[in-house]
Amino acid sequence: MGYNSSTTAGNFQLELSPFGLEHLCDYESGGHHPVHLGDLLGHEGRYRVVHKLGNGGAANIWLCSDTGAGNTTKYVAVKLLMADVSTSDCPEFRVSKLGNMPGGLYQDNDSVADSICFPLDQFKVHGPNGEHLCFVYPLLGPKASVGLFGSHYDADKILRAICFKVVQAVAFLHSHEICHGGKLGCPQCTTLIDRGEN
Repeated sequence: MGYNSSTTAGNFQLELSPFGLEHLCDYESGGHHPVHLGDLLGHEGRYRVVHKLGNGGAANIWLCSDTGAGNTTKYVAVKLLMADVSTSDCPEFRVSKLGNMPGGLYQDNDSVADSICFPLDQFKVHGPNGEHLCFVYPLLGPKASVGLFGSHYDADKILRAICFKVVQAVAFLHSHEICHGGKLGCPQCTTLIDRGEN
């Protein structure tokens, strides 16, 4: 079935989340904001929730239609952080400052920055579990492997180029003290970039 349940003293308790979903206790004070399909998020309800794309340890990501796109249909991914991690020094907020958003710290045309998916918009949601930072990202395409295998291109060469771009992007983030999971240096990444290996 994918989950176990138990009852103790008349209380129903899920021991594991069913089907890989986040835990129900994550929807308490400081946790996730409850979102329903069709909800309107953002400034003047610009983003209409269509589908849940996924969840992680600190956020849920929602597929939304951008109602501010005029007559064209445009979809975006809205990352809604848990209230407890929605602080001015959270990594997501710090990365957004590096981007080309108004007031961003990183606005030159460095090719490394082109490899990082910066937010298109950001806003806050106030709800029953607290105040939540939200970041709007472009909806990205399928996995890179979908187009590589079975094509006439040299998959090894393309994968090496992709890996090199990933290493450059991670080293760029590390140079700004941003790292998924903490502030760690990456001397191996810097060495690879300095030598220009690809």
